[in-house]
Amino acid sequence: MSQYLTESAVRQTFDFLSQAPAGSRLAFTYVLKDYIEGKNFYGEEAFYEQMVIKDNGWHFGFEPADVAGFLDGYGWRLIEDLSYAELGEQYAKPTGRNLPTMQIERMVYAEKDE
Repeated sequence: MSQYLTESAVRQTFDFLSQAPAGSRLAFTYVLKDYIEGKNFYGEEAFYEQMVIKDNGWHFGFEPADVAGFLDGYGWRLIEDLSYAELGEQYAKPTGRNLPTMQIERMVYAEKDE
């Protein structure tokens, strides 16, 4: 979901979320920053052309190594940061469901610190 927002909007959202009570939980998806910036297409060139260039629908991405620090800056603690393949294997597959995956998208699960 964060890929649809500008960096400023993501930061404004987390400014608001920083006021959540301790113990609150948060889940969100993001797209890899190097994909948004056009540095690595992960075999998804046509999708990039559609979503980033033509539709101008995706604006902001994270590097996985930066997510925990970003969250910490707003009082959140990273619990999990999973690729969609990992998410499917750990959570969808045991239910008998198949989760379509793209290398470019990830899922974060976090908890608000005290």
